[in-house]
Amino acid sequence: MGQSFSGTGEPHRKTSWRFPASDPAADKAANWRLDPDVSIGLAGEVGAQQFDVAHWFRGGRYPTRVQGRGDIRLHKDGRTVPDTIEVELFWPEGPTLRYEASLATSYGGQHEVFCGTQGSLRLAWSHGWLFKEADAPTQGWEVYATRQEAFGQEGIVLVADATKLAAQGELKAGVGLPHPSLYYALVDFVRSVTEGAPVRCTMQEGARATIVGILANQAVVTAESVTIPPLTG
Repeated sequence: MGQSFSGTGEPHRKTSWRFPASDPAADKAANWRLDPDVSIGLAGEVGAQQFDVAHWFRGGRYPTRVQGRGDIRLHKDGRTVPDTIEVELFWPEGPTLRYEASLATSYGGQHEVFCGTQGSLRLAWSHGWLFKEADAPTQGWEVYATRQEAFGQEGIVLVADATKLAAQGELKAGVGLPHPSLYYALVDFVRSVTEGAPVRCTMQEGARATIVGILANQAVVTAESVTIPPLTG
């Protein structure tokens, strides 16, 4: 990847976030995500998960500032919570993450892209690719790599346990996760409860990602830059 870092994140899903209620009195409870008094919007409800990916990628280092904006592009049904947002997170070392989310389009789905001077990673939650720069050195493990045309370029498919699978002649069998991400989160949780296995994501990590999501939503609502306090301990 090299020394520099910048990234983008996009969850696009054309949906309304509105649920039918049995009577008008129950509408507010059923559609709490559209209630600005309690909702933390797309930045908090969805973005926090993708911000956590960036935190992990940065080795547990957290951004110190966020700015954002939002608008209602499609669902003009009286709501005040934006259905489309743009957020930019800033780290003190210089890296940035540009994030956008929308309920008005499904194009692009949900993914993150991390760009470096030697290559870029595209993570799509069940699949991942490494796109190397032409001047990046070749690594020994690349002899085992599966390559695939994706997004107009040839990428190296990211496969867990690639060397082991290659030795078994089953490298292509490891391309793509067979289950959605929620499945693996629940499996890890059950193992922690029943077997005492260490948790993959601690309460502190979850809290920190949520705090960043809440402050990112504040930046969207106010259209101002918001300082993120040190997230330690």
